[in-house]
Amino acid sequence: MPTRDENSRLIQRPAAALDLHYLISFYGSEENLLPQQLLGVTAAELHRQAMLTRDTIRDSIGRLISENAARYGYLQNSDLVRQIDLVRLAPLSLNLEELSKLWSVFFQTSYALSMAYQASVILIESPA
Repeated sequence: MPTRDENSRLIQRPAAALDLHYLISFYGSEENLLPQQLLGVTAAELHRQAMLTRDTIRDSIGRLISENAARYGYLQNSDLVRQIDLVRLAPLSLNLEELSKLWSVFFQTSYALSMAYQASVILIESPA
């Protein structure tokens, strides 16, 4: 998208489009299969709501600010709710080699039941 008009005046701040990758790990009693239960509930919920709606974003930001304004007050300036495209959540398929490489960076941390997700697209605007 053009960011300047024919006179080189700024009409829109340049934005970088990012895909964010998340690794969600589950811990708990293996005897009760708690990690597996937590993974199932989380996967079902992320499948049910695979898109962050504007209402979800607005409500989440409002709740965080009302619960702890000193810590989350900066979110009042967030423009994620006005982003052109909605954020979509999708599971990522990692093979054994990718998982091994990923977990090898966590020094002295044993593997935990995990799943990977991608959030796309997040637009980060440059300052004016």
